[in-house]
Parts: sequence; structure tokens; C-alpha cells
Amino acid sequence: MADQGSALNVEAIFKDCDPLIKGRIRNKLRVSLDESDGSKRNQDALLKVYGEITLKFIEKLTEAETGDEAIRNFRGYALALTDNAIATYLNDINPDRRILKDKLRYFLETRQGFAIWKKDERLICGLALWQLRTDRPERSAALIDLRNDPALIDRAAVPHKHLDRIKPDEWTRLLAAIFNYTGGPVALDDLVNLVAGLLGIKDEFQRASTRTDDDDDYTAYDPPEPGPPRPLTEAMIREYLRHLWQAICLLKPLMRAAYLLSLGTVGKKATSLSMIELELFPAYEVVSKIEIGRLLAITDEQFERLWDELDMDEASRRVARSLTGYDEKFAMLWNHLPLKDDEVIARLLGCKPPTVATSRFRAINDYLAPAMRALGY
Repeated sequence: MADQGSALNVEAIFKDCDPLIKGRIRNKLRVSLDESDGSKRNQDALLKVYGEITLKFIEKLTEAETGDEAIRNFRGYALALTDNAIATYLNDINPDRRILKDKLRYFLETRQGFAIWKKDERLICGLALWQLRTDRPERSAALIDLRNDPALIDRAAVPHKHLDRIKPDEWTRLLAAIFNYTGGPVALDDLVNLVAGLLGIKDEFQRASTRTDDDDDYTAYDPPEPGPPRPLTEAMIREYLRHLWQAICLLKPLMRAAYLLSLGTVGKKATSLSMIELELFPAYEVVSKIEIGRLLAITDEQFERLWDELDMDEASRRVARSLTGYDEKFAMLWNHLPLKDDEVIARLLGCKPPTVATSRFRAINDYLAPAMRALGY
């Protein structure tokens, strides 16, 4: 292998590790990784698992090449990365894992002392106070040690019950034990992978998998160069947004306004449904800006309040007050969305800030999330 002290031969390192990566995927997911195999499981393994691993591994090697990061064992890192990607994929297709992820995310969002937030386009979680330390490094690698040796934390902290029977205090003990060991924040998906192992949540692939790690006997497969997004991917996003918009339309007006006006802001309690950007709906031609505005049905009086609240210069404020048509007024407001301050939204809606936060929370957790889960998302 290349010397870390000199420039890395990224191509050679990846070529050496690639058979291990593909062997692990074939073994655990029981797929061929043959591009001509059109089965959904195989295509998922190629696009969602192998493709993600390849991208992350090469990015990591590039970082190491510049001296910012160091990898002591390239093969070990490749296999650890592969295991995490496989486990994350299984989260999405296994009901128990999906339920576990939802429970963990809800607990981290609502339990005092814990938190979940966004960093580098990923959801990170840990103790709430860790959010205040931007210099605190992510410690997801420590979860690999825990997965290999669960005895590193107190066994009494691990509940031996069905997911539905685990009580809040038991979740607190388990997560406190994990975070006390890691000493820093971890990626939410990595936490789900670890807890799934601790609780014995397995899927059909894992139960059937008995082969060894070093599967070098598989025929090598060279993936094509990445191209532009496939139409199917765009269609899937559009379909997701279409279903979400239908659910939004069924919300009560206060919940709908509290949700839409702040959509795309990421606070201490970030969720996938709160991090979607409002502009995605018109961008994917699900609904237009005008349709969004008309659904919100902001009154003239409310617009007047907004012109005083928004960060505008006096010239822009005069222009806003001169507008007469609803669509024109909303187009002006659109340029200032999302509204990041609940106090501004509260004054707009004529309520108190806690009411805004509660309405948004209920919109997401009581209505939108269950509706999207029922559709398989």
C-alpha cells in the first residue's frame, strides 16, 4: 500500500480494496453486482450501496492525499465503510430498522439533554451541549468498536425488549451509555446501525449471510463513469414532493402556515420533513409559487405586519406597501422565505411563538410523517 507520508496513489488503493467492497456487498445482500442484472435488489446494490461507498471512499482517499485526514488501514476502512452503507440501506427496506430510526430520531428531538442537527448535509446527533462546540469532532468511528464489542458499554444499559416496549428512561440509559463512550456526536444513520445490532434487529440478508469477509474470488466489475441524474431519480423526487404536498393541503391552516413559512430552516430539532426547501416544490413542477401563496391565504392585514417585520430597506418597504394584487405581494414575500424567527411568524399569525413551534411540531409528527410512512416513505 502507499505510504501515507507521501502522495497517495488513489487509483491503486481503490483497485486493491474494490474486490473486498464488492465481495462484502455480494455476500451480505446476495446480489451479483452485474450491471446486466435488472432485478431491483441488484440495481439497488449497484446504485444505492456500491455507488455511495465508491464515492465516499475516493473522497476520503483524496482528503488523506492532501494531508487533512489519515487512514491507517485502507482495507479495514473500506470494509467498515461498506458495512455502514449496507446497514444504512437495510434500514430503508427493513420495517423494524425503519421503526427504530423513527423512534431514535423522535427521542433525540424531544428528550431533554439530547439533540439532532444538520452538519455537512447529514443528520448528526448526540448530547445537546455538543451543538455549542463546533470544534468537537464527529466520533462515528467509535461506533464500529462498540458494534464489534458491545461489552465496552454497560450491558444493563441495553434493553432486551421489543421496540414497542422500550420505555423513555430505558432509551435515555442506552443513549447516554453510547454517547459517554463516543465522547462526541455521531451520524444518525451510524447510531441506528449500532442500536439495531445491540437490540438484535436483523434482516433476512444478515441471517442468511455466513461467508467470510475476504471475498476476493468474485469477478471484478468496473462501474461506468457517473453521469447526470437519471430521469427516474428526478421522477422519484417529484413523486415524493407531490405526495407531501397533498398531505400539506390537508393540514389545518395554523399548522400549514407554521410549517410552510419556516420550511427549510434547520433548528435544534431538525427532521427530514423540516429540512426540505420550499422552492423544491416549484422547481420540480409540483406546484407553482402562486399556488403555494394561495394555499397560505395571507390576509392584507398580515402582509402589512410582514412589511414591518422583514429585513428590508425603506425603498423596498415602500414598494411592498404599494402592491395591490395578492400574487404580487406573495412574490415579494417569497424572496424573504423561509422565516427563521418564530416570533415573526407568531406576530404574522396573531399568536404566541410557542404556539407556532407546537403547531409545526404537530404538523410534522402527527400528520405529515405518518402520512408519508403510510405511503412507504
